[in-house]
Amino acid sequence: MSFTARFLQWMLKIKRDLVLDGFANSIKLNASGEANKDSIKQALSSAPDNPPTNFSCITARDFMTWIVSLKKPNGAYHSFLPTLAIAQLFATCFKTTIA
Repeated sequence: MSFTARFLQWMLKIKRDLVLDGFANSIKLNASGEANKDSIKQALSSAPDNPPTNFSCITARDFMTWIVSLKKPNGAYHSFLPTLAIAQLFATCFKTTIA
């Protein structure tokens, strides 16, 4: 779930137009104005009734922009799998199983 929270955190900050208003309005922000990961996870618990995004609006360019943004200062990538984030998000919203 942390992959999904990171992806939604990025979408709320960089690609706010991809996040549906009902979902965005249910997210609490921390002192620096960034979406709180625990708040995102809580909001996702009602995902079928309050979806975070319209998946048909997320483009390959959006997803690749997110992946590039994950680079560490030394140029390496984080160890988690970014593709898993979107798969988990989709499964959460549509209550499907990821094989």
